[in-house]
Amino acid sequence: MRKSHLNLDQANIDDKQAFEMNESADLIRLYSQLLEVRERQIKKEEQYNVKIINQTNSEIQKTFKSPNKNNVNEESRTPSNKIDKNSMFTVQGQIGRGSFGEVFLVQLNSNKQQYALKLLKKSQLIETQMMKYAYTERNILSQADCPFLAKLHFAFQTNDKLFLVMDNGEYGDLSQHLQVAQKFDEERAKFYCAQILIALEYLHNKNVIYRDLKSDNVVVSKDGYLLLTDFGLAKENVTDFNYGATSFCGSLAYMSPEMFKQNAQHGKSTDIYQFGVLLYELLTGNPPFFLLIKDPRFRPTYGQVKEHPFFKEIDWEKIQKKQLIPPKPIITKQRYKRIQQDIFKDGLLEDNNLNKDTNFLNFKFQKDIENIRNIDSWTFVNSNCDDNLNSYQNNKVLSMKN
Repeated sequence: MRKSHLNLDQANIDDKQAFEMNESADLIRLYSQLLEVRERQIKKEEQYNVKIINQTNSEIQKTFKSPNKNNVNEESRTPSNKIDKNSMFTVQGQIGRGSFGEVFLVQLNSNKQQYALKLLKKSQLIETQMMKYAYTERNILSQADCPFLAKLHFAFQTNDKLFLVMDNGEYGDLSQHLQVAQKFDEERAKFYCAQILIALEYLHNKNVIYRDLKSDNVVVSKDGYLLLTDFGLAKENVTDFNYGATSFCGSLAYMSPEMFKQNAQHGKSTDIYQFGVLLYELLTGNPPFFLLIKDPRFRPTYGQVKEHPFFKEIDWEKIQKKQLIPPKPIITKQRYKRIQQDIFKDGLLEDNNLNKDTNFLNFKFQKDIENIRNIDSWTFVNSNCDDNLNSYQNNKVLSMKN
């Protein structure tokens, strides 16, 4: 048994074998498969232009075609109905793609500030009963008051899509940095993980568990500090360290062992497990399946992690206030690809990635389409963005019930 540097009240009796050999082999095989998929994705992305693309006026007009007037809800009288996405935003490219939508790089035209815009498809969310997770992400981002969590600036919707406009990571995510550097030195890993720990501690103090901590979901902002993004799997009102949630979710390479049990019972400690996986990955570039504590009851608390010798030189107060000089980002240009479709246009569009030879034309079916027209209490405008809306308040807008 390895010697622990943490002063835990109890020793983990299962620590000699964090995983049984057959379980470890399965997980390592899964991780290897994931790495192969990731490498193919990265090679595919290399064909796209990673520099900022200047669009012509005609392209911009095509991208932001105004919605049908019949789709506008004229009954809304709330202040947030001032959002006019057609005149406010310029889409510069696509950053990534998720299970229920895509993420785009957009520019707020009034101040030229760049943001990340997340597009969610209502039909998929309702079909898979994932609407509650969309609301959870919106609520967490709109209320976040931590320097290392992405903040929500706008939320609006069309007939079939939901939109979240949040802080952007100008220097890409940590997975892209790892792809270039292979692994980080201790100082860089320590600096980054200290911020992640503060962010997770903040969420847990609010009784929120993240459940999707991985290098892809941690971005580097233009000041060199980190931001946690993508709260689509987060859960609110979890008060216990080990219990409170039962959903089987997350990324295979980062999922805690308790997730694989029959009832998948887990709590805040699952984020600690993922934190350990990420820290090890940043330092070595490899999965740490043989090193982590299997039993969630014996994982360290945030206070114990902060007191670990690895973080001895970290000034927690200064890093919380962003008073330390961050390491120079490995990637200096954000990666995204140019897009042609109108992401704000209403209409249930077929997946543009379907092969023409295998696409079943007219196969798609949507029942009770009127039921997904409007998502109550979705619209949001950050108070700091009110000034940016003044020049647009007389325009024809997309209105929603708040």
